[in-house]
Amino acid sequence: MKKRLTNNLALKLAALAFAFLLWLIVVNEIDPVERRTYSNVVVTMLHDELILNKGNTYRIVNGNTATVTVTAKRSILEKITPEAIRATADIKDIQLSSFVPIEVAIGGFEGEYRSATALPNNVEIKIESSKSTKFPINVETIGTLQDGYVLGNLVAQPETVQISGPKSLIGRIEKVVARVDINGISSDSTLEAELVLYDGGGNVIDQTSLETNIGGDKKVRVKVELLSTKM
Repeated sequence: MKKRLTNNLALKLAALAFAFLLWLIVVNEIDPVERRTYSNVVVTMLHDELILNKGNTYRIVNGNTATVTVTAKRSILEKITPEAIRATADIKDIQLSSFVPIEVAIGGFEGEYRSATALPNNVEIKIESSKSTKFPINVETIGTLQDGYVLGNLVAQPETVQISGPKSLIGRIEKVVARVDINGISSDSTLEAELVLYDGGGNVIDQTSLETNIGGDKKVRVKVELLSTKM
């Protein structure tokens, strides 16, 4: 009798283990764990006042975006949007005076994903003295006017811009241009223009590590005068 009970218990345990294994297989087939990649996630720098308050500044050497890979069940991945992903690099964690580890968090999904990693896994920065210089703003146009008109005076508003940032980067600036789109206009206009910086070789300078006195969007307005060619 005792032997029969022992055998029955063993069979029941084996059946339970088999049922659990079968359940895992079914669950994984219905909602498997997968990976999904999100490109160009902007990395936010934290506590950079630890550098700025000492009269220094920094520039990002390897770009301010990362590719984030998230591992989670398919049902969770389908709910995660790029906007929910937050990548940060905290200056408090800087290593070797140059490398700041990137941490990834997904808002609203805490505990629901297995992992979220960034590539590259750190932001490389270069700390150096800061400098601030005033530059005149030149105006360049793109696009074509309507027939019967030619360009008159082009005046940037403001006509100068104060640019601050790493000394080595400020030293590369040769020309500051307000690039304005005049396509199709047929009367005097004041238009928004993108501010573009060029070095001595005509190459566009990345403005990520630079600040201006015209606001974070680094845009100005340009007063465009048109002259009629019609008699």
